Amino acid sequence: MHERFEAPDPVANPWERHSLTERDISETTVDAVMALVLRALADPVRGATEEEAAEEEAAAELTRRINERSLLHQADQVLRKLVSRKIAKCKCEGGKTGKQLEATARWLNARRLELLEQIRRGDVRVPDAVLTNLTKLSSSDDNPTNKDEALTGLRNFLASQFDEESSR
Repeated sequence: MHERFEAPDPVANPWERHSLTERDISETTVDAVMALVLRALADPVRGATEEEAAEEEAAAELTRRINERSLLHQADQVLRKLVSRKIAKCKCEGGKTGKQLEATARWLNARRLELLEQIRRGDVRVPDAVLTNLTKLSSSDDNPTNKDEALTGLRNFLASQFDEESSR
C-alpha cells in the first residue's frame, strides 16, 4: 500500500517538511518520531497573514471575473451541462448497457472537446450578440437572472451546434 502514496516533498510543499518516511518500525524509528515532533513544535507551519489572504482572495476574484467573461470557459460550462443532460436522457430512456452508456459518454465528451477547439480556432463563429452578452457578465452582479439571461444565447447557439454535429 505504501507504494501507492506519493512521498513527501518538503521543497515543493513546505508543510511537508515535518514528514517522516520509515519502512520498518524499530527503536530508532521511535527516536526519529520523537525528534520530528520536537522539531515540529519548535518550528510550526505558519498560516497566511491577513494581508496574504486578502491578496489571494483578490487574485481569485480577478480570475473568476476573467473566466466569467471568457467565451471558451462559458462554452465549456454550457457544453458540460448539455453532455450531462444527454447522458441522463439516455439513462432514463433505458435500453443501453453500462458499456454502451460509457461509450456514449466518451463520444459526447469528445464532441464537446472538438467543438471547443473549433471555437478556439475560429472554425465555428459565435454570433456577435452572444459575445456582447458575455462581455456584460460581471461577478459583482450577484443576480442569477441576469447571468442566466446573458448565457441563454450561448446555450441556444451551442445546443444547435452540438446537436447538428451529433446527428451527422
